[in-house]
Amino acid sequence: MFTPRPVVWSCDAPLPEAELAGYAWDGADLMIGTGGAQAAGRVPPLGADGCHLTCRKTATGHLIAADSRGQARLFLYADRGRWAVANGFAPLVRAVAARGWRLRVRPWALAAWSAPQTAFDQLPWTATAAAEIRLVPAWAGVAVTAGRAQVVTLPRPVPATLDEALRPWLSRLVTLLRRPGLRLAMDLTGGLDSRCTLAMALYLRESGQLPDLDALRFVSARHQAGDLAVAGDLAARYGLRLNVGQEGALRPRSLSDRFALWQDVSLGSFAGPYLPLAQEEAGLVTVGGQGGEYLRSLDWVSELAPLQAEAPRGFLARRAFRAELAQAWDMAQGALLPGAPQATQYRWAFRLRALAGHHCQMGLRLTPLAGAGFAGWAATRPPAALQGGRLPFEILHRLAPELVGLPFLDPTRCAPPDLGTAAASLPPLIAEPGQVWAEAPTTAPPPEAADPTPPATAFAHALDAAEAVGAARLIGPAPLKAARAALAAAPAAGLPDRLAFRPVHLGLLAGLLAGAAQS
Repeated sequence: MFTPRPVVWSCDAPLPEAELAGYAWDGADLMIGTGGAQAAGRVPPLGADGCHLTCRKTATGHLIAADSRGQARLFLYADRGRWAVANGFAPLVRAVAARGWRLRVRPWALAAWSAPQTAFDQLPWTATAAAEIRLVPAWAGVAVTAGRAQVVTLPRPVPATLDEALRPWLSRLVTLLRRPGLRLAMDLTGGLDSRCTLAMALYLRESGQLPDLDALRFVSARHQAGDLAVAGDLAARYGLRLNVGQEGALRPRSLSDRFALWQDVSLGSFAGPYLPLAQEEAGLVTVGGQGGEYLRSLDWVSELAPLQAEAPRGFLARRAFRAELAQAWDMAQGALLPGAPQATQYRWAFRLRALAGHHCQMGLRLTPLAGAGFAGWAATRPPAALQGGRLPFEILHRLAPELVGLPFLDPTRCAPPDLGTAAASLPPLIAEPGQVWAEAPTTAPPPEAADPTPPATAFAHALDAAEAVGAARLIGPAPLKAARAALAAAPAAGLPDRLAFRPVHLGLLAGLLAGAAQS
């Protein structure tokens, strides 16, 4: 249904009148790709939920924008009157190099990828490792007028009540669960965010709007024993199908295809070692709790100083680092709605696009807590409401109150004592399902043979190529040596863990930039 692909629009080619790259929600209707929008007879509204870039003709030119959360990250190249945009850093670098346009390395931003802190597993600002390329903030788009491109502010999420935030996602779940040929796999852990999406499914079942959940199964990582134990208890209590295995036709994906998609989506924007699965299941839609961290707490950062203190050492220009971070902090003011805590706005604008966006760009995925409705709801609440995970507990209390008191993986996690009106006395939430508008199916290519090559081998070969084009000139030999050691110690069928993988990402990023400079 959804085939991830890089998209590049630039000043040296005509822009489309209306194009949808990715998938977007308009109310309870799901549009997949330009063909889906054409079948629906409309383009999705600006800032629609989902994971997409849209390009549309306006009275003065064109407007290019991403989804409500910026999960399909929008990158802008601008230099000497030339411009180009893309939904990935690496595809944009390659496109610029192919055109022979100037591309210079921003050394301090490249070096930031070597920082050991989790804050730098993703871009915490608009700057990238290329001086002419910036990440467009989640609340902005690119307006093209008279051949010139500039970043413009888009409408913010509108204020919303909890019910107004919940109702569209209940409707969207019903839309998909009633669609023939689709199956949903919902993440279930021992944490709070995935319990919110579980509550949505239980509410639909208990309210009679979806009497059975046969098209929905739950997935919990088998290697996370604590999460799996909590998920197993929940599954037994509510009669859920947990880790029942794949049910649709399986199609092997070559390692080269998986590695190429990882580069398109992650290289230069997210340092996680997360390749697409080796086999994809036909008709599968996944549902996750990612993107809701801004609802949980402000403890991560309440002022700029803690982040400034994390500035990496070594060959990083600390002054530039701190100035860029301060600018990003200032830019986040008003990113959601006036009055929302600045730390919440910063999280929404920069930090929280990474993991959720990565998964959403790999395949069709629902992330309800990342939706504009929940942002509008959170922004109307006082700062105290965001402390200690209160807002997710309010979601549970509204949909499935029993879930509030059931054990979490963290035994200290508990609900606030004053959750308010009993859910039974509130008006029912009625789902209004829509339709799925997808591109016309094409003849599928023959299945690829299973590829037994370990993923680490593909990354090792890519590091060879990075060294050959001069990656060490940009970062020195030590990160490349560390990258090779990490790959050599990787599990036979996998990749190093997140921390050990960082030098691998840094080495490949340096190779991408060094190769582009040579071009």
